[in-house]
Amino acid sequence: MSSQQLIANELLAFIQNAIDTMDENSIMQIYRSSFKEDEISKGKMLLYQTTGKLDQMPPRRRDGTDKSVQDINTFLKAANPDYVPTFVTKELHKLPPITFDHVDVTRLLKDITSLESSLAQMQSKLDTSDTTIQELHAEIVLLRNAV
Repeated sequence: MSSQQLIANELLAFIQNAIDTMDENSIMQIYRSSFKEDEISKGKMLLYQTTGKLDQMPPRRRDGTDKSVQDINTFLKAANPDYVPTFVTKELHKLPPITFDHVDVTRLLKDITSLESSLAQMQSKLDTSDTTIQELHAEIVLLRNAV
């Protein structure tokens, strides 16, 4: 999607940005303490409406807050990010604070390990390129001397 659609919704902006760094239990705790049931159900409805998947929205009857939060999490994890609008916030004070207790440290460690591996691969490719350049340079010098 070349021009990303921006939609103001604090709940969805929070989850869209926290889903990759927080575990589901922490997200559930923050939802329960920071957002009201009607905000959660409106957010879920907005998410499914804006993505054109309203007919696939699981219905919740009694005390569906936890289930609705799970539905939002599941939907955002499974959805193609190109077809989900970017949710933003107009009122920053509505966003819940995140402490280090809520961050999924194991995920961060996996990301660091992945970055280290990528960096090692890049270094190896750079070393190979340097060697190739030096060999080509030496070959050019030999050719110049031969002429």
